[in-house]
Amino acid sequence: MKAPAAAVAGLCLGAALIVSRPLPVEITHGLPVGARQLTELSVLTRIPADTLQLYYQLWLVRDGLLGPTPLFTDPYQFRIDGPRWNLPQTFLPLALPFTVLSSLGLHAAYNLLVLLSFPAAGLAADGLARRCRCGHRLHAPTRAARPSLRRTPGGLRHGARAGDALGPRRGAP
Repeated sequence: MKAPAAAVAGLCLGAALIVSRPLPVEITHGLPVGARQLTELSVLTRIPADTLQLYYQLWLVRDGLLGPTPLFTDPYQFRIDGPRWNLPQTFLPLALPFTVLSSLGLHAAYNLLVLLSFPAAGLAADGLARRCRCGHRLHAPTRAARPSLRRTPGGLRHGARAGDALGPRRGAP
Protein backbone atom coordinates (compact mmCIF):
# COMPACT_ATOMS: atom_id res chain seq x y z
CA MET A 1 0.00 0.00 0.00
CA LYS A 2 1.36 3.38 -0.98
CA ALA A 3 1.98 5.98 1.71
CA PRO A 4 -0.88 8.33 0.64
CA ALA A 5 -3.34 5.42 0.55
CA ALA A 6 -2.18 4.27 3.99
CA ALA A 7 -2.65 7.81 5.28
CA VAL A 8 -6.20 7.93 3.87
CA ALA A 9 -7.02 4.55 5.43
CA GLY A 10 -5.51 5.61 8.76
CA LEU A 11 -7.40 8.91 8.83
CA CYS A 12 -10.68 7.19 7.97
CA LEU A 13 -10.14 4.53 10.62
CA GLY A 14 -9.39 7.27 13.16
CA ALA A 15 -12.62 9.02 12.15
CA ALA A 16 -14.49 5.72 12.54
CA LEU A 17 -13.17 5.26 16.07
CA ILE A 18 -14.25 8.77 17.02
CA VAL A 19 -17.63 8.82 15.28
CA SER A 20 -18.69 5.36 16.43
CA ARG A 21 -17.89 5.77 20.11
CA PRO A 22 -18.45 3.80 22.38
CA LEU A 23 -18.23 1.04 19.75
CA PRO A 24 -14.46 0.42 20.11
CA VAL A 25 -14.88 -0.22 23.84
CA GLU A 26 -17.99 -2.38 23.41
CA ILE A 27 -16.80 -4.19 20.28
CA THR A 28 -17.56 -7.68 21.60
CA HIS A 29 -20.63 -6.82 23.69
CA GLY A 30 -23.04 -4.69 21.66
CA LEU A 31 -24.17 -3.50 18.25
CA PRO A 32 -24.66 0.06 17.02
CA VAL A 33 -28.38 0.82 16.69
CA GLY A 34 -28.65 4.38 15.42
CA ALA A 35 -26.95 7.46 14.09
CA ARG A 36 -27.53 9.44 17.29
CA GLN A 37 -26.33 8.38 20.70
CA LEU A 38 -28.51 9.07 23.72
CA THR A 39 -26.57 11.15 26.23
CA GLU A 40 -27.92 9.38 29.29
CA LEU A 41 -26.98 5.87 28.10
CA SER A 42 -23.82 4.90 26.29
CA VAL A 43 -25.03 1.36 25.59
CA LEU A 44 -28.63 0.50 24.75
CA THR A 45 -30.02 -3.01 25.02
CA ARG A 46 -32.93 -4.65 23.20
CA ILE A 47 -33.67 -1.76 20.86
CA PRO A 48 -35.33 -2.75 17.56
CA ALA A 49 -33.63 -1.29 14.50
CA ASP A 50 -32.43 -2.15 11.01
CA THR A 51 -29.10 -3.06 12.61
CA LEU A 52 -30.68 -6.18 14.04
CA GLN A 53 -32.20 -7.17 10.68
CA LEU A 54 -28.84 -6.79 8.93
CA TYR A 55 -27.13 -8.69 11.75
CA TYR A 56 -29.69 -11.48 11.34
CA GLN A 57 -29.16 -11.67 7.56
CA LEU A 58 -25.36 -11.78 7.99
CA TRP A 59 -25.68 -14.43 10.67
CA LEU A 60 -28.03 -16.46 8.44
CA VAL A 61 -25.42 -16.67 5.65
CA ARG A 62 -22.77 -17.62 8.21
CA ASP A 63 -25.08 -20.29 9.60
CA GLY A 64 -25.71 -21.55 6.08
CA LEU A 65 -21.98 -21.83 5.40
CA LEU A 66 -20.80 -23.12 8.78
CA GLY A 67 -23.91 -24.35 10.56
CA PRO A 68 -27.00 -26.47 10.06
CA THR A 69 -29.12 -24.00 8.05
CA PRO A 70 -29.48 -24.78 4.33
CA LEU A 71 -27.56 -22.09 2.42
CA PHE A 72 -29.64 -19.18 1.07
CA THR A 73 -32.83 -20.20 2.84
CA ASP A 74 -34.51 -18.73 5.89
CA PRO A 75 -36.20 -21.49 7.90
CA TYR A 76 -36.48 -19.36 11.07
CA GLN A 77 -39.17 -16.98 9.85
CA PHE A 78 -42.69 -18.32 10.09
CA ARG A 79 -44.11 -18.92 6.63
CA ILE A 80 -47.15 -20.99 5.77
CA ASP A 81 -45.51 -22.35 2.61
CA GLY A 82 -42.22 -23.26 4.35
CA PRO A 83 -38.71 -21.79 4.09
CA ARG A 84 -38.20 -19.37 1.23
CA TRP A 85 -35.19 -18.84 -1.08
CA ASN A 86 -33.28 -15.98 0.56
CA LEU A 87 -30.44 -15.12 -1.85
CA PRO A 88 -31.62 -11.55 -2.64
CA GLN A 89 -31.44 -10.59 1.07
CA THR A 90 -28.08 -12.12 1.91
CA PHE A 91 -25.85 -9.03 1.40
CA LEU A 92 -23.00 -11.28 0.21
CA PRO A 93 -20.38 -8.48 -0.02
CA LEU A 94 -20.86 -8.02 3.74
CA ALA A 95 -21.84 -11.57 4.69
CA LEU A 96 -18.64 -13.23 3.45
CA PRO A 97 -16.27 -10.94 5.44
CA PHE A 98 -18.66 -11.28 8.40
CA THR A 99 -18.31 -15.07 8.18
CA VAL A 100 -14.50 -14.81 8.13
CA LEU A 101 -14.43 -12.33 11.03
CA SER A 102 -16.95 -14.34 13.06
CA SER A 103 -14.09 -16.40 14.48
CA LEU A 104 -13.53 -13.33 16.72
CA GLY A 105 -17.16 -13.46 17.88
CA LEU A 106 -20.42 -12.50 16.18
CA HIS A 107 -20.70 -9.03 17.72
CA ALA A 108 -17.03 -8.33 17.05
CA ALA A 109 -17.42 -9.41 13.41
CA TYR A 110 -20.35 -7.04 12.85
CA ASN A 111 -18.64 -4.15 14.64
CA LEU A 112 -15.40 -4.67 12.72
CA LEU A 113 -17.40 -4.44 9.49
CA VAL A 114 -18.78 -1.12 10.71
CA LEU A 115 -15.32 0.19 11.60
CA LEU A 116 -13.60 -1.15 8.47
CA SER A 117 -16.25 0.35 6.20
CA PHE A 118 -14.76 3.80 6.88
CA PRO A 119 -11.26 3.07 5.52
CA ALA A 120 -12.75 0.99 2.69
CA ALA A 121 -14.92 3.94 1.62
CA GLY A 122 -11.97 6.31 1.99
CA LEU A 123 -9.72 4.14 -0.17
CA ALA A 124 -12.44 3.78 -2.80
CA ALA A 125 -12.94 7.57 -2.90
CA ASP A 126 -9.16 8.11 -3.04
CA GLY A 127 -8.85 5.65 -5.93
CA LEU A 128 -11.68 7.35 -7.81
CA ALA A 129 -10.16 10.78 -7.21
CA ARG A 130 -6.77 9.60 -8.48
CA ARG A 131 -8.36 8.13 -11.57
CA CYS A 132 -10.41 11.25 -12.33
CA ARG A 133 -7.88 13.91 -11.38
CA CYS A 134 -7.27 16.83 -13.71
CA GLY A 135 -4.45 16.35 -16.17
CA HIS A 136 -4.99 12.60 -16.29
CA ARG A 137 -4.34 11.40 -19.82
CA LEU A 138 -7.48 10.13 -21.50
CA HIS A 139 -7.50 6.57 -22.78
CA ALA A 140 -7.61 6.00 -26.53
CA PRO A 141 -11.32 4.99 -26.79
CA THR A 142 -12.38 8.09 -24.87
CA ARG A 143 -10.16 10.35 -26.96
CA ALA A 144 -11.38 8.79 -30.21
CA ALA A 145 -15.01 9.30 -29.25
CA ARG A 146 -14.47 12.94 -28.26
CA PRO A 147 -15.10 15.34 -31.13
CA SER A 148 -12.61 18.13 -31.64
CA LEU A 149 -12.13 21.25 -33.71
CA ARG A 150 -9.41 21.11 -36.31
CA ARG A 151 -7.95 23.65 -38.64
CA THR A 152 -8.48 23.12 -42.33
CA PRO A 153 -7.69 25.38 -45.28
CA GLY A 154 -11.35 26.51 -45.16
CA GLY A 155 -11.29 27.38 -41.42
CA LEU A 156 -12.24 25.47 -38.27
CA ARG A 157 -14.01 22.19 -38.78
CA HIS A 158 -15.81 19.92 -36.28
CA GLY A 159 -14.82 16.24 -36.21
CA ALA A 160 -12.33 13.70 -34.91
CA ARG A 161 -8.73 14.04 -36.01
CA ALA A 162 -7.09 11.22 -37.93
CA GLY A 163 -4.59 10.27 -35.22
CA ASP A 164 -7.02 10.37 -32.27
CA ALA A 165 -7.92 6.68 -32.31
CA LEU A 166 -4.33 5.77 -31.46
CA GLY A 167 -3.53 8.79 -29.32
CA PRO A 168 -2.24 12.21 -30.24
CA ARG A 169 -0.18 12.62 -33.41
CA ARG A 170 3.36 13.87 -33.19
CA GLY A 171 3.36 17.63 -33.24
CA ALA A 172 -0.43 17.82 -32.88
CA PRO A 173 -1.73 20.42 -30.42
